[in-house]
Amino acid sequence: MKSVEKNKRDSNIELLRIIAACGVIMLHYNNWNIGGGLAYVEQGSANFYFLCGIECLCIGAVDLFMLISGYFSEGKTSFRISKVLALLFQMIVIKAVKIAVNIFAYHEVYNIGEVLWALVPKDYFTWTYIAVNILGPYINICADALGKIGRKKLLILLFVLFSIWPTVLSLISSNTGISLNDLSIVTSSGVDSGYSFINYLILFCIGLCIKKDKVDIAHPLICLFPIYLLHVFWFAITLSNQKGYGIPLSYCNPIVILEVVFVFLAFNRAHDLNSKIINLISKASFIVYLTHNYFIQLFHIKEYVLANIWIMIAHLVFTTAVLYGLGFVIFLVLSPLIWFVNKYFLRVEWVIDAK
Repeated sequence: MKSVEKNKRDSNIELLRIIAACGVIMLHYNNWNIGGGLAYVEQGSANFYFLCGIECLCIGAVDLFMLISGYFSEGKTSFRISKVLALLFQMIVIKAVKIAVNIFAYHEVYNIGEVLWALVPKDYFTWTYIAVNILGPYINICADALGKIGRKKLLILLFVLFSIWPTVLSLISSNTGISLNDLSIVTSSGVDSGYSFINYLILFCIGLCIKKDKVDIAHPLICLFPIYLLHVFWFAITLSNQKGYGIPLSYCNPIVILEVVFVFLAFNRAHDLNSKIINLISKASFIVYLTHNYFIQLFHIKEYVLANIWIMIAHLVFTTAVLYGLGFVIFLVLSPLIWFVNKYFLRVEWVIDAK
């Protein structure tokens, strides 16, 4: 019975995990240096404003992963090192497959040093995700000691110091041309687009506190809608002016964080959702994250963002579905190997005593 209840409780969040992975794909569809959607689209066109809307809708995808992780970590005072090793092992396997394809399909030549370096599991988000989760048991212990009011005060303080303050500095700097990096408390080079340990730690803590304090609001999507419209308008204006357009897309922007929280709260209310299919598909989300960039440039994005808007939308949906599908197939192929290695080689547990 407990297993059934768990599926009922979790499938709504697992669906959100799938959507977050699709959001990452759409971000990279738009990305100037990856898919190129926003680089190629005609500014001021209907396609342009649609892609701006998609960018603002999906920019919180990475933050969502961290918030979900914090939510499911609530109450845990132990952390299995095997989880870290399993993530790293998946990265190494994917990189090994890529090298094999390059060698046998494209006849590329590697020396031993290049192969070993290519196999190193290099990914900033994954390592930051691992670091935050390793600290999860300690965060739980501290959160329990603070109590509900203390947790609320801490989250407000973190939000002001590491979200509002950096964003204000970025806005002033963008509009005056004066560097304010010496006033930054995130990195010495400024906000760094929110790609920081502290931002992911904040999202983890928010997720943990949402579950610990049973946070719920009646109409989260109604709260989300005006914030999202403001976000799209802000981004479209800055992109059109080619000035400060990275600020509304920063992962630590207060608007982005609020959007992530309201989206999560909306899905968290769907307690009755119970689907083994959703739970299975969501397991591929990390593999999808690792693999989609290997294929995305095969989809001729430039051609379609310059086409009729409905053709572009259909192409965006098609590209996202196919890339997630490819990741899911790779996950199914690798699952027996991953399961075997996890079961017989990576069973290590680190237990933290709350006393």
